[in-house]
Amino acid sequence: MGQLYYKSKESMDVFINGLHEDEEVGAEALLLLEKYKDEPFFFFIHEAEVDEKGHWYGENSKQYNDALIYADEWTGRIMDKLKELNIYDDTLIYVTSDHGFNEGKTHHMYAPYVFLATNDPAVVRGGMRVDITPTLLMRFGMDLDEMTPPLNGSSLLEPEQ
Repeated sequence: MGQLYYKSKESMDVFINGLHEDEEVGAEALLLLEKYKDEPFFFFIHEAEVDEKGHWYGENSKQYNDALIYADEWTGRIMDKLKELNIYDDTLIYVTSDHGFNEGKTHHMYAPYVFLATNDPAVVRGGMRVDITPTLLMRFGMDLDEMTPPLNGSSLLEPEQ
């Protein structure tokens, strides 16, 4: 499943895999923001502890809720760093979730809906998980109609069809 990402890493300036704790991920993100602040950049930052705690201890467990709070704190630190570097107002930010869990369980069945918060004024509607990739690609100027095979989902930059 991850082959696409491992193949695409050859085209990236930085690809770091294997940071397991949100503190490691967040600290590395802060360093990289400092390094790339003077040029256009795209960051994908994956804070995985919420998902791990949900699978280990279950939805609504203390561990899961604590991980949500901790991920939110690190997201806030990253936002603060963007402001400190004076690039916050020029940066499009998309914060999304992975998936939820079945009530009180450590698994999920059908989970197409995700949380998406963004400062992108071009986003005109909500959607599902499959709509995030088309949205980002369209924002980067890619023509989704030319993609082969076609992507599932549709851009949140366009009204629902």
